[in-house]
Amino acid sequence: MSREIDEQVQHDHLVELLYREYYDYPNKVHPHLLTFSNHPCKTEAVQSEEGKELFPDLVVYQPRIDRLVLVVEVETESTVTPEEADEWRDFSRLGAEFHLYVPHGLGGVADVLCREFDVTEIIEYRKETNRYVIERYR
Repeated sequence: MSREIDEQVQHDHLVELLYREYYDYPNKVHPHLLTFSNHPCKTEAVQSEEGKELFPDLVVYQPRIDRLVLVVEVETESTVTPEEADEWRDFSRLGAEFHLYVPHGLGGVADVLCREFDVTEIIEYRKETNRYVIERYR
């Protein structure tokens, strides 16, 4: 699904923020992990059970043992939809943790859309002044 320009800018900014602030691997605590960002360019595909290439917003690997550890997907107001939930289903079947970020107030909608598959965490975000507030929904 395509987003309006302002939503795309918000999405890309949040992906970059999450990459730098929360999923910046390797680091001192997790030197064995490696994070790839698929924004603004697709850099790291993961394979679905059916062999389809998927491009979650962030991908975290443990390269020494070639293990996918975590995928992160950021949605905007217009993309918390049943169509996007089909992609979330694919992400949930990768054998890794799956963190789904949705705008504040849409955690319940996302939770309903995910009821038939596993999402490790649903996290809501909102912008306050010049910063994002990020809160775990479930």
